Amino acid sequence: YARPGGDLEAAETLYRETLDQQQRILAPDHPDTLLTLNNLGLLWALQPEKYAAAEEMLTRTAQTRSRVLGPAHRDTLESWLQAATAQMLQRKYAEAEGALRGLCNAYVDAKLDVWQRYSCQALLGESLVGQKRLSEAEPLLLAGYDGLRQREASIPALSRPTIDRAAGWLVRLYTEDGKPDLAEQWKKKSLPAAAPHKQ
Repeated sequence: YARPGGDLEAAETLYRETLDQQQRILAPDHPDTLLTLNNLGLLWALQPEKYAAAEEMLTRTAQTRSRVLGPAHRDTLESWLQAATAQMLQRKYAEAEGALRGLCNAYVDAKLDVWQRYSCQALLGESLVGQKRLSEAEPLLLAGYDGLRQREASIPALSRPTIDRAAGWLVRLYTEDGKPDLAEQWKKKSLPAAAPHKQ
């Protein structure tokens, strides 16, 4: 139900019922409860009218995961990345930039060579494009796209559109930078973007 194009209302009902039971039986900060909270936030990130609620839910999940699992845990970093993505969906480019810079550094410091690290890099590049800082954005977008493409096999199916989004951001970059030939090259690599989601 939670997949793009699915019955999002039914998905939300099931997530809320699950969350209620997990909070009673497991605990509010149990990893399974936090996963359901995170997935509810991701569900809201599929719905423009709920982007602000998604940001709030994902930020809250990231804060709790940081306390329970530690600030450098992979799940904690992923929640922060998803919260920053919710900011980007609302075009809070400058606000997201600060969060993403810290997050990209955290992935490096934690020595996590995972696809989310390169998604973070590409998203940081897109936040700079949103602020018209195109020359700063280009190396981040290119490196992020390359890193995602090299790790494509490790990206879950529902998150694979991340690669196409990164290519789409390069189209936007080169279009705004007056480089139509490069924009056209990247257009062939991109597909329509969907909001990020995790199973």
